[in-house]
Amino acid sequence: LFRSQFNLWYTPFVADVLRSCPSPVGSMASSFRPSVDCEDGHWAMPEFLRIEAEFDLEHNAGRLESTVEHRLERALALAQERGDRSWELKVAITLAHLLIRDNRREHAQTVLRRTISFFPRGNESNALRTANAILNELQHVPSHEPSV
Repeated sequence: LFRSQFNLWYTPFVADVLRSCPSPVGSMASSFRPSVDCEDGHWAMPEFLRIEAEFDLEHNAGRLESTVEHRLERALALAQERGDRSWELKVAITLAHLLIRDNRREHAQTVLRRTISFFPRGNESNALRTANAILNELQHVPSHEPSV
């Protein structure tokens, strides 16, 4: 990858700035978001969408959960389409947390299992350990989801 395209410090920096800003998402997030003409073509779009979703969840006290879920599903689809497994895993973890908050544990398990299945055994990344811990917890806590 070209040096200008990939910087390991970029994503955490953007996340930290977005999280620390008390201003509305629109003003802060738009500063870091690729231009509109870029659409979903930006190489980091799944991560931008995930960061925005987390920001909304933290700063809007659950008022935007359906919008956040839609944004996370879009980020997940983009990451899957591109084969960006690491970002797919980060998005799946964030989406699983949202689904758990909404008492949709089985859906959270499905999202995590599907994503984890793409990683080879022995992979010990922090994100994968987190996903496995969430999945393990979900398997040991009874579900209170309504029957459909």
